[in-house]
Amino acid sequence: MKKERMEYINKLYKKNPNTGDYVIEVDLNSYVEIFNEWDHSSYKRRDISPDLTKFLEECSNDIPERFNLEISFYLPNEIRDENKEKIITEGIKTCYDFYAHFEQRKLNSNYKRMINSVFISFILLLFYFIFTTRIRLIIWEAFAQGFLVGGWVFMWEAISFFFFGRVEIKSIIRNYERLRDARISFAYSK
Repeated sequence: MKKERMEYINKLYKKNPNTGDYVIEVDLNSYVEIFNEWDHSSYKRRDISPDLTKFLEECSNDIPERFNLEISFYLPNEIRDENKEKIITEGIKTCYDFYAHFEQRKLNSNYKRMINSVFISFILLLFYFIFTTRIRLIIWEAFAQGFLVGGWVFMWEAISFFFFGRVEIKSIIRNYERLRDARISFAYSK
């Protein structure tokens, strides 16, 4: 299966012979296509096109993480502008650095929520044990069962995030960091 997948990847993406990095090729007619069409601020402040962002992220997800990436923009020769190349390169790196930072903040927030869930779970389970060991009235046993269920629900929330949600967010962060660190090149047709 791995061999078939790598054959498929090699059909879709070129490899840079000098670096061994996989190249994500983007064919454009102008520099403007790199940016969000609704954003008319200067090149230094513009957001990257959502379509381009999605394309780069999907390509990055295709290529196994053990390989580095290179993003190569193909443009017409008559619009060559080294200053714009520099600005675009910085803009893409800044954009993905921001995305990674945003996801890291989300991960940290989820860690806090996980700790809170564990704490609430222990409190509810403590109430359950207090109610079941000291009081023997039917009404209190119903409350005790409520505390037991609530305790396990909050515990499951924490366990679920730790084993499932955390892995997904970390994968997204690695993908953004990978795109941020990708070598960016520009090629021009004659």
